[in-house]
Amino acid sequence: MEKKEKNTQAHAINTPPNNISPPSYGQDTSAGGVIEEVKEVFFRFERRIFSPETVALLLVAAFLFGVLSVVFVLAQTQPEFKTPQGTAGDVAGFVRDTNGTPLVGAAVRLKPEGLTTYTNYNGYYLFENVSAGEHEISISMPGYTTAVIRIYVDGQSSRLYDAVLSEGNGTVLQDLRPPRSPPSFIEMKYFLASVFAAGSVSALMGAICSWRREHFRRTLLFAVVGILSYGFLAGSILAGVAVFFLMGQKYAFGTEREEKGERRADTDTFTIPVSDQKLVCYLCNGEIEKGRGYIECGCGATYHLSCGLGKRCVVCGQEFVE
Repeated sequence: MEKKEKNTQAHAINTPPNNISPPSYGQDTSAGGVIEEVKEVFFRFERRIFSPETVALLLVAAFLFGVLSVVFVLAQTQPEFKTPQGTAGDVAGFVRDTNGTPLVGAAVRLKPEGLTTYTNYNGYYLFENVSAGEHEISISMPGYTTAVIRIYVDGQSSRLYDAVLSEGNGTVLQDLRPPRSPPSFIEMKYFLASVFAAGSVSALMGAICSWRREHFRRTLLFAVVGILSYGFLAGSILAGVAVFFLMGQKYAFGTEREEKGERRADTDTFTIPVSDQKLVCYLCNGEIEKGRGYIECGCGATYHLSCGLGKRCVVCGQEFVE
């Protein structure tokens, strides 16, 4: 009987480290055990939520919302245009030279009506009952520059449209029309559709890069531009959340590990060194004891053998094949 117990103890001592199961937090009913169990659950949840795959899904959703917003904008029809209610008015003014001397006989043409009149001895001209709207006055005289004045006629307000001609050749343009109205409906419609479409395509490109875990900077740029997808505001919010998630996933992307000169494992390989210092398992958050074998992923994450074999890295998605 005593010999049998010794053989059992020897077998336990010679058992390889990878057959040793980590302590189960769920079996510990003490306060410390409950805290450790909560930490373990939170750690696993955090690793799975803050991952490139989650970022990809967020950006795909932003892309879909963006496409919907583009379709919605393009489907809008122009509202019925109503002509401003204005009344006819008079167009008059004085024409002088640079010394203030009235110019007599200067030709004054009103467009688009095609009316022509000439200044009197006071340099005064007059067009009566001009229809409301935009017009152009052209004033010319041999030996002097030509003055072109763009105006807006409204019978409810009156003013003089004076001109000063200087000796020489050329044309002097003066715009006296009211400030321009906002961009037309058609211009705004296609501008917004273009912005939303660019943001949506960028979100989709970011989703592809994030899913493949390639080019962190490029993925981040695509995600930032993806905020322009709008998507009834939901798309912009989703892209913004994706940007926030990406900020903590830099080293989950292959190119970033290469640029930093860190050791990167191939997609089908990983190393099993022997621990010479205290490490933490990325899956169970437990401590890896010195002298025990463990899994070291190319991204730098470490795991107990029992926790990692046959599973994937929670950081970069590397599969640990037994």
